[in-house]
Amino acid sequence: MKYTQIKKCCLILVIIISSSLLQGCYRNDIRSEDIKVPQLSGEPCAKVILRKLSKQKGIKEVTFDYANRLVSVSFDSKLLSIKNLEHTISGLGFDVKARYKNKAEAYLIPGDEKARKRLSPSCR
Repeated sequence: MKYTQIKKCCLILVIIISSSLLQGCYRNDIRSEDIKVPQLSGEPCAKVILRKLSKQKGIKEVTFDYANRLVSVSFDSKLLSIKNLEHTISGLGFDVKARYKNKAEAYLIPGDEKARKRLSPSCR
């Protein structure tokens, strides 16, 4: 083998090894969070939220608890944060009771007024 052929083989080997090592470094960080949505009264409201959230990359599962007015979301926290989800829901016209990080206190993120007008009366 010539020197250039050996050099090419070594380079290819280094590329293969480094790419396989880099692929193993990415780790999914799936988190589940509950988001309080005071206007979540039933299935029509849930459909609006589900349609929007299911289009976002990183969403794994969305479930609804109508009695407690909660949206439970499982998502990849490497791609999304809880704040992204809260503001997406408020952008649909729903108020969101958000929590401060590591605190039990909540604050209100008001829903977008223009979007709220497009919601069915039961969701306003």
